[in-house]
Amino acid sequence: LTYVSNAKRNFNTDLPRYKLRQLPKVSGAVVAMDPKTGEIKALVGGFSPQISKFNRASQSLRQPGSTVKPFITLAALERGYDATSEIDDKEEEHILKGGEKWTPKNYDGKFLGKVSLEMATIYSRNVPFVNLYFDLGKYRISNIMKRFKLYDETRVNPSMVLGANETSLMKLVAAYGAVANHGVYNEPTTLRTVTDKEGLRLYSSQGGDIEDCQTYAFCNSNKVERVSQPKATKALRRILEKTMAFGTGQQIQKMLPEGTSIMGKTGTTNGSKDTWFIAFDENLVVGIYVGFDQPET
Repeated sequence: LTYVSNAKRNFNTDLPRYKLRQLPKVSGAVVAMDPKTGEIKALVGGFSPQISKFNRASQSLRQPGSTVKPFITLAALERGYDATSEIDDKEEEHILKGGEKWTPKNYDGKFLGKVSLEMATIYSRNVPFVNLYFDLGKYRISNIMKRFKLYDETRVNPSMVLGANETSLMKLVAAYGAVANHGVYNEPTTLRTVTDKEGLRLYSSQGGDIEDCQTYAFCNSNKVERVSQPKATKALRRILEKTMAFGTGQQIQKMLPEGTSIMGKTGTTNGSKDTWFIAFDENLVVGIYVGFDQPET
């Protein structure tokens, strides 16, 4: 119950005025970034810093669920797959390290037999991605995770293709930013330039001639590197565009102005304890996370 001060009272009465609002139990985060430069355009780390100063955009480590699947798709495209390549979507028991048995399931509990790489991604089928893990091999899967800096530490196992490792929203947005930027990764930054009182440049996120800098130590731009070839990245972008048009992102696509084209992917962990949506166009990549601080559905 929030008291409204005298300055905001209804002057038709001397009685104080109150507003009622409900603080949400669920929390979340948002990051918006320019994929061409890595500049953070907006960042929300929670509902209110008065309730919690914990930054869920950069400090919280949660399972990303199906938002990692496009990077497995990209690994397959780099290996020689194309959008129409078929993958098994059938019930199968796998023997894991230590003799543990694992039979992965799809979200809808159904198996479709054979599906294309494109369909597996658009409709976020779990089983085909597990089969991709065994076909591509753990080295290629872990390698692409490292290239896109998805995790601080990658635990290599079949469930990693379903998002079982933990990462932050900031890392996910930066990884998708590389896809938006045609395979070139930009380290996220909240600083554009730093100069001293004389105007000498100490730091620039966009780089520049070394002569412009007062010291070598702070003159380097944010780390920019190519992490995927344009041809494979272009094919993935087409698939993620269809994901928005026909797959798990279509409800959001319907809300956009006609003719607007964006690419994106949803993600949900077991029991909907962590929920994500990452989307982008040429100029902006936006990531959204919603979940309880203490995981529950």
